[in-house]
Amino acid sequence: MAAFTAQTRTRDPSLSDATDEQILRQQKVIVESGAGDACLSIAGLLALGRSPHLQIPKLRVEFTAYPTNREGETGENAERFSDMQNFEGPIPRIYPQTVTRLAGSLHTAVRITGVREDIPEFPEVVLREVVINALVHRDLSASALSRAVQVKLFPNRIEIGNPGGLYQLDVDRLGDRGVSTTRNSRLMQILEDSPLPGSAPSTMIVENRGSGIPAIFAALRHAQMRLPRFSDEISFFEVTLPRGSLWDIDTLAWLASIDDASLGETQRTGLAIARNEGTLTNSSYRHANDLDSQDARTELRGLVTKGYLDQEGYGKGTNYTLSSQWAKRDIPPSVGGGGINGGISGGINHTAHPAPATSATQRREDLLQHLRQTGGARVPELASILQVPVRTVQRDIAALASDGKVRHVGARKTGHYEAVDS
Repeated sequence: MAAFTAQTRTRDPSLSDATDEQILRQQKVIVESGAGDACLSIAGLLALGRSPHLQIPKLRVEFTAYPTNREGETGENAERFSDMQNFEGPIPRIYPQTVTRLAGSLHTAVRITGVREDIPEFPEVVLREVVINALVHRDLSASALSRAVQVKLFPNRIEIGNPGGLYQLDVDRLGDRGVSTTRNSRLMQILEDSPLPGSAPSTMIVENRGSGIPAIFAALRHAQMRLPRFSDEISFFEVTLPRGSLWDIDTLAWLASIDDASLGETQRTGLAIARNEGTLTNSSYRHANDLDSQDARTELRGLVTKGYLDQEGYGKGTNYTLSSQWAKRDIPPSVGGGGINGGISGGINHTAHPAPATSATQRREDLLQHLRQTGGARVPELASILQVPVRTVQRDIAALASDGKVRHVGARKTGHYEAVDS
């Protein structure tokens, strides 16, 4: 508690002469019990107590890894769980422990660029934000204290859930600029003055600025990964993080087969989401492309008009799905059969509308040269290095893969591309 009271004095100079007990009482860390005795509040217990779970057993995180994508289904050795662990203690202790445990259970790619570089499956900020959000926004009413925060790891996704639905907020507004609500304002205020163990003294557990969900969207956009799905019920809120890139090999090949120069980069991203997730909303479209609601609505209407999407419902209940023509469209044989380890097999026929031969040839040679020098790269990095749109790199990769000059290495969703030695 000393670090908390010291930080509180730093933030509020009017408390510079206050005793620790006075600060703890003022910040509602210590309250009066029904019998008139001093005791820790629920917020104080969660933030600064030594062992909150000894008083309320479910004030903890339950981490479970599953062998298959379906909960309750057994693995090859008849096991129901791959791993289980409970994290117990105050939030400043179990928050970093949970993030470290979750990150350690995920894949890590390796890139050699003179020195070894480990590339985590998920950006660290994403794991930090989803875990801390579950801990600080859980329902602390008596009826919800019998349920723990849950972190579930499946081969194809991560699920993080907490007791209590969203507080005075619709799912579609999550991540919007200027939109933020706080269920446990007292807990948030305490954690805002609680330093994160093992970090710089100025690093607090929370910022309390409503920046968490926007940071998740931004990090996943930068990593070219699929966006989270949110499920809001009266008694439970859950975030699902699909494991893997939005631009997997099959999706790249499918998009490359769409011969429509009028489609913009953001619209192609929307089609990729609709193909991978089965549905698309204004919210998921704008967050994937960092657009405002009106621009997203205009572009989605364009995709409906062109026959790529079907619109279902109106207003807040509007959903978009791939039209039957595109939902049933197979990847042409010339594009490949969904190769995983060897890249896209077969190839893409560019003879109908070829790019200028010299520029395309030189660009692809530059791409190959970069892969040879660095040992491998992902599509967003190549687009940045070559200063061309992601769509252009996707088509170049597909063409080079069909010629046997590049290959995909690592997990289907999270690996990278490298040059094939001739």
